[in-house]
Amino acid sequence: MSEDDVPQACGIFLIPLDNDSFTIRPFNNLHATLTEDEADRYEELVYGLMHIASEGYEYLTSIGKIILENERSESIEFEPEDELIDAIAESKIIPFNRKQ
Repeated sequence: MSEDDVPQACGIFLIPLDNDSFTIRPFNNLHATLTEDEADRYEELVYGLMHIASEGYEYLTSIGKIILENERSESIEFEPEDELIDAIAESKIIPFNRKQ
């Protein structure tokens, strides 16, 4: 990834360690593109996230688990047959075979 491809962003890295523990490191490259006050506000937000993640990781993990389970249960996987793709491309109507 070239330097031009790096997005202007801030956030945290969760770095796994031994025994199900982790360390948290901040990153922030906004000082080059934002005013000092704006960049500082994002940096404060990042440090707040770091504190919440380190002190409330069990709570965040439980909420994340619920959100992921809901997203997975709501997704429907659909893979169309070639016949359907061709019919759509040609704007044809396909009759349903109800005996299958």
